Amino acid sequence: QVGVGYMVNAGQSGLWTVEGKPITSAVSLDLISGLNLVGVPYPGGLSAKNTLASVTNGQVLTRWWAELQIWSSVVSVPDGPIIGQDFELASSMGCFIQVSQDSSWVPSQPDTAPHRQPEVMPAVMALGQVTAIQHLTVGNLSAGSASVAFQTDGVGRSSIQWRTTDGAWQTSVAQTSDQHLFQLEGLQPQQQYQLQAEVMDARGQKLHSQIVDFQTTGVGVANPKTVYGQVLSINGQAKANQLVQLQVAECSPMLARTDQQGFWSLNLGNLKSDTGQSYHSQSGETVGLKLLG
Repeated sequence: QVGVGYMVNAGQSGLWTVEGKPITSAVSLDLISGLNLVGVPYPGGLSAKNTLASVTNGQVLTRWWAELQIWSSVVSVPDGPIIGQDFELASSMGCFIQVSQDSSWVPSQPDTAPHRQPEVMPAVMALGQVTAIQHLTVGNLSAGSASVAFQTDGVGRSSIQWRTTDGAWQTSVAQTSDQHLFQLEGLQPQQQYQLQAEVMDARGQKLHSQIVDFQTTGVGVANPKTVYGQVLSINGQAKANQLVQLQVAECSPMLARTDQQGFWSLNLGNLKSDTGQSYHSQSGETVGLKLLG
């Protein structure tokens, strides 16, 4: 059906050829209050943030990121910005659009569609002296990815090495900060891994963390449900580049970093129990939030 998205659970990787007539003009999509699974009815990519801004009463736009086996969302903050990591909608993939009340949306034509804008990156920090790696935490576990966060007592140039217990080490792209957050990609389901953080300071001295073991989860997914917040100082100033940890009892932690306006967001559909199973959050459940460390 035109405009409707579908979820396909594949037991293994494969190829599916879509047949039918191509859609060359925009189609009006009816959206009902709550979550709507829609298929983009034309070729070409659209910016998630700009698309959400064009949807009347739009609250959240969510995609399934198959390579990482996670939900990825952008969120419209009431009377505020649209937050989250921007992405392009793929013509071959559906997405969820959450609206606050019934509305409709006519996607832009390909030649006038809003395209993704480059993310505003913070200024590069000058290296300082580093003597300690602190609060190293593995979170956001899925069947294909994991996040690693830690802090240092000074600004350093950091990277993460990881491997299977009998495999060769792989190394992440380096970053410069005192609040470090990495996303490890290309992992295998229910696989045991080892990782180690390395930080180099202004003197060229390298510091290594202990080797940490973790295991990816099995393949599985819960319903997408996005939460967000803003970190402010005691005088009301937005705190950028802060590491936020979300914790639910008997679940592995979730990790996020605040943007330049102090906002962070996480999708509870990515939450996993300590046993590696998808966790279905309940209304009224207690959720713990804190800054790392």
